[in-house]
Amino acid sequence: MATSIPVLELSLKSSGSMSSYQYRAVLASTANADNGATVVASRGGKWTGVWQGNSTETTFDRVQVLGVAKVCAGDSSSTDTAITQGSMVVCSSVGQAVPSTAAGLFYLGIALGSLSTGSTGIIPVLLTPGAIST
Repeated sequence: MATSIPVLELSLKSSGSMSSYQYRAVLASTANADNGATVVASRGGKWTGVWQGNSTETTFDRVQVLGVAKVCAGDSSSTDTAITQGSMVVCSSVGQAVPSTAAGLFYLGIALGSLSTGSTGIIPVLLTPGAIST
């Protein structure tokens, strides 16, 4: 079972329904609204935090920036390897945690749970803002 220990949260505005994006990485952005957030759309891309809400409306909600966060993880296409506890993860192109595969990617954090190859789920991740893979 995934655990969450929030240390720092922000309030950002969604661009619409986020019911399918709860526990995914987002980036603060004014592209859709002032004080807004968009789901991370590139593997290893910059991120601000992990979206905590699941509203179907355009609304402000919590974005966890520091601490241990519940994070959607994995890749159902089996193109990624398994996530093992203690491994570094990055954001996928849909804001989910996936294994780090190259240098120069922004780490989402340290996986505190495991996930088998070709599966998806929610795992706890110790967020590491600003860390870049080498």
